[in-house]
Amino acid sequence: MIGLFIFIVVVTLYSTIAHYWMLATHQVNTFSYEEFVFFTNHLQAELRESETYWVDEKEEKLFIVRPLDNQIVHYEKYRHTVRRQVRGRGHEVFLQRVTDFRVVETAYGIKLEVKHKNTRWEKILINPTKSLTSREIKGE
Repeated sequence: MIGLFIFIVVVTLYSTIAHYWMLATHQVNTFSYEEFVFFTNHLQAELRESETYWVDEKEEKLFIVRPLDNQIVHYEKYRHTVRRQVRGRGHEVFLQRVTDFRVVETAYGIKLEVKHKNTRWEKILINPTKSLTSREIKGE
């Protein structure tokens, strides 16, 4: 009788824990809007400090020149992440589980497009200073 009681308690606890485990696993494997907002806020702050930025021809990388030390910082999609590098070194991950990342130059700044599975977010970041197009970088 005691064994049966212990068995019923264990099965009941297991099913409850398994249910919450599945909910937590689902949240861990998704890309949240809050992550996107954090990323865009950080990027907007870095873009405001810089006077010079440009986007590569494929619209996959954003380059920003830091005014304090004139180092080139770039953001790109690397595998399933969006990472930040300084002088082409380092691996600072800002977003995970990304399926597509695009940066489009506009007359007043940049437009970010980030996709995760069927979800797509866009954000326009404004930089009132100076923008270089890909053609200007190459000297065309």
